Amino acid sequence: MLGLRRYGELMGAPVAIAHYWAGWNRWTLVRLEKLEPTGNKYGIDLQTAIPSNELSRFGDCMLGTVPPLTLRLQVEQAGGRPAARGQVKVRVTGVEILAAGVPLTDNQEIDIAWFLMLFGDWPAEDPQMLMKDGAPRAIKMGVNPPPEELEAIERQGFGIIGTLSSMYSAMYNELTLMPEGGVRELRHEPDPGELRALIPDDYWDRKDRALSLWRLDIDPPG
Repeated sequence: MLGLRRYGELMGAPVAIAHYWAGWNRWTLVRLEKLEPTGNKYGIDLQTAIPSNELSRFGDCMLGTVPPLTLRLQVEQAGGRPAARGQVKVRVTGVEILAAGVPLTDNQEIDIAWFLMLFGDWPAEDPQMLMKDGAPRAIKMGVNPPPEELEAIERQGFGIIGTLSSMYSAMYNELTLMPEGGVRELRHEPDPGELRALIPDDYWDRKDRALSLWRLDIDPPG
């Protein structure tokens, strides 16, 4: 710690510690003076780190949208009769991504919504088979906020689906870890500009957006 303090003094710049809270899939960037001595070491708890987090200086933010986000597979029955009781074979004939029930047609909005569905905090719902005239017509699956958040979302008009840094970490885990927890790859390097280009700065200037997004930049007090 003394070495880091001395380094900051020599450089004439504040020094901060970035920490990944694996159990919560959260990143924080906290200045040294916020850390408290615990024996021979220094530490901080998550409850203290979050309001002191300075990652917004580097582009991190919270993202909100209107639920639900839905993937709908348009299907038709294949093979004639059902294969067994309660089962049916289907053929996928089309794919749609919907935001708050509105189908998205813009490729950029589709990419954003799909990213939020895969790596955001909202839990996935069980798939549903939609029937018409006794035949399968679509399979619907999506993400929705937890029930305890719905009242607040109704009041404010949108819900927070997660932070960018957490979603990027979730994506990294998906690419490098296996479902049972083993390591698939030791590292993964994104294409230059890939993450930055996900939501361009001028996205909110567009008047024809079907996917409503809210960006919240959270700065620590002082």
